[in-house]
Amino acid sequence: MLGMFPDPYRDELLLSICSRYHERLGYRSRESTGWDLFAHSQARVAADLPSNINQLVSLLPPHHPYTADGLIHENTLYPIYRPFLSSQRALYLREDMKKKRGGAVHGRAGVLTSKINPTYLRFCPECVIEDRNRWGETYWHRLHQVPGVEVCPAHHVFLENSSRPARSRSNGDVYLVAEKAVHTMTPRSLKQSSRSHPTLLKIALDAKWLLDNPHLAPEPEVTRNRYIRLLFEKRLATYTGVVHFTQLRDAFLKFYSPHLLRRLRCSLRLRNHWLKRVLQACCRAAQPMVLHSLLMNFLGCSAEEFFSLPATPIKPFGEAPWPCLNPASDHYGQPRVMRCEITQFRDRNVERKILLGTFQCSCGFVYSRKGPDLSPEDRQRIFKIKEYGHVWERALRSMFESKNLTVEEIALRLDMSESVIGDYLMDLYTIPLPVDSAKRSDKKRESREINPSPEDLETYRNDFLRTLSQYPDAGRSKLREKDRRTYYWLHKYDKEWFQANCPPRLRSHGPPPLTNWKERDLILTEEAKKAATKRFSAPGRPEQVSKTAIAKDIGVLEIALKRAHLIPLTVKAIEQLAESAEALTIRRIWWAVNSFREENITPKAYQIQQRACFSSEMFDKPEVRDGFDEAVRSVGGWQLTEVQKVS
Repeated sequence: MLGMFPDPYRDELLLSICSRYHERLGYRSRESTGWDLFAHSQARVAADLPSNINQLVSLLPPHHPYTADGLIHENTLYPIYRPFLSSQRALYLREDMKKKRGGAVHGRAGVLTSKINPTYLRFCPECVIEDRNRWGETYWHRLHQVPGVEVCPAHHVFLENSSRPARSRSNGDVYLVAEKAVHTMTPRSLKQSSRSHPTLLKIALDAKWLLDNPHLAPEPEVTRNRYIRLLFEKRLATYTGVVHFTQLRDAFLKFYSPHLLRRLRCSLRLRNHWLKRVLQACCRAAQPMVLHSLLMNFLGCSAEEFFSLPATPIKPFGEAPWPCLNPASDHYGQPRVMRCEITQFRDRNVERKILLGTFQCSCGFVYSRKGPDLSPEDRQRIFKIKEYGHVWERALRSMFESKNLTVEEIALRLDMSESVIGDYLMDLYTIPLPVDSAKRSDKKRESREINPSPEDLETYRNDFLRTLSQYPDAGRSKLREKDRRTYYWLHKYDKEWFQANCPPRLRSHGPPPLTNWKERDLILTEEAKKAATKRFSAPGRPEQVSKTAIAKDIGVLEIALKRAHLIPLTVKAIEQLAESAEALTIRRIWWAVNSFREENITPKAYQIQQRACFSSEMFDKPEVRDGFDEAVRSVGGWQLTEVQKVS
């Protein structure tokens, strides 16, 4: 049992505490410290996820306040990985850290396959000064060792590498304290004008918030639900969870600079890029925190805001019950609708399909509205009424047969247009209130066979002629507005007389002018040139500027395929601007060369070929071989025999 053990500083690594113990006792070898702390001479303490913590706690001095879970949550990087693991995998990881299972720990957390791990332990020059002024010494901060964190969020300066490797294999620096590994240097401050520096600061703030909240326990499915919710708002995913990865990747590369992604080792060069792994429904291993932070920042929220989002799958129209919007019912506006059917349809004014929710109430009223709902007021909207129902029809009949209300007043009370009320009156007038659908159809049939009496004919004809004499220049629409009841009655029961005495129908002026395709062809030709130029100058790995891509960009793909004779100049321009496979390969070769230059790397010929990623069949083509030969000579003049064959 130990006679003493240093009290941890705020946000101190367990490795740092053990190193300070080693330094205070004046041990010269790690074996002595290993025996004291872990009862094993070859014990090593990992900087991020140490193991055998139960053994350490059992050897601490009597009446100590420390527990294995407390040390894991407060003095390791376990809180960085926990939110992105399943509960079972996180439990196994914590148990491995308590026991002597060092290799299993990093395997479960996905650290062994990650390329974002830092090479050396890092420190903040400003934090070093503050620590020495307050405690008389500095120590290894947890936040500074999180993979992907490049700056100190407290002082807005860049982190610096110490002389202590992050994964030490040397006996001399296993328990190296920060006081002996950091060096004095001038802090490098963040620049507000830089495009990437605000992103680096947000990543550091997200990591700090995760470390300060070690008890987050969402499942991977919950995390994915939150991502889908944010992607759906940006039209990069459907409400059912289908992600549009091509559009997501393009938008992501426009949002972040290639230099930043290369610096964080988070580039999207491969087809199976890390965005797909992060958004998988069930991740086998946790992805590095920096990847999640980049995606959250792209979607417009911080880690704190992200983990406060609803955990359930997205519901475009909210939770049931929904309000009944039947103005004729006694429960108008009350949440009575329990059934909602969601479909999709394509709107002419919107590129993607729009959600349509159809709501059916027990009163027979069925309506639909476009989604998703963005505010509580959206629940009161109606896009289209599909069925009015028996309650609405009963109210309409009652108002009309009372003869105390005009059609305009009925329309106002039922919150409908006068034309809708008029159309319904044509079907419902003189028809008894239906008990069920079968009786209603029978009675409709009977009503159509009824012949009106001569008295009714004379009364309605005189009323119509009187209205016609008052408005001699009025058309049919005007006459209908003045006396809807007479108009609809005559139209139904005395149609021959009505057509003979009604004003003739007004003729339309014909269809609108046709499109001037010659002028349109010239405009589209210029748009095609601009679209091709934009694609050629797009950042990142070159993508082929094909005829289909250019036609899609200017919105003439269907016309170019089916009615090319309408835009001959545009079709010819697209064919001239389109890029062949050989030209694309040469462009990718030069892109690879320039990317190596930006990284300050002198590549071999096979490295250029691997980054450009072209096959041996493509390399056998003379123009590609000549382009590759010129690119190789521009960076060092290696021979073409160094190129590897790629099938």
